[in-house]
Amino acid sequence: MAFLLRKHKIAVEGAAATGPGALLSGIVSPGAGTAAVITGCNVSADSFLETVNAVRDF
Repeated sequence: MAFLLRKHKIAVEGAAATGPGALLSGIVSPGAGTAAVITGCNVSADSFLETVNAVRDF
């Protein structure tokens, strides 16, 4: 969530960040035909900000 917000200015819920998270962590290797669907923002503003502010790596 924090990476997508800070680097791409996209606000998403936690479930929507799992695809990019798997790619960034190396759990999934990018290749031909790899896609990450990023959709959804079903999270309260308070929860979103709390989560994003807790992560300082990005």
